Amino acid sequence: MKGNVIGSATGLLLYIINGPGLLLLSLGVVITIAICSLLKLITAGRTALVAMLVVMIHEKSGNNWEIALERAGCVIAGCAIALVISVVFGFFEKKVLPVFVKRI
Repeated sequence: MKGNVIGSATGLLLYIINGPGLLLLSLGVVITIAICSLLKLITAGRTALVAMLVVMIHEKSGNNWEIALERAGCVIAGCAIALVISVVFGFFEKKVLPVFVKRI
């Protein structure tokens, strides 16, 4: 729930700005991860990213199925981003962090 609130609020804030889509999505990912990190809610970060992406989808005039496909694509993109983040942090936690701890 915390992740959904963070992601939705970030997405809504960036949706209001109404700038270039890819730039705002990238900025939204950075802001969402930063907020979750500051609040020590890394596990909620995955949900927050998905919520941010879903909220930021701009509805265009057209067929309903196109809008549904766009939203589904964003949810999948959010899940893929969360998976990459999990793998990267898992690698650092298992491989890199112990090396630094031994040196200290």
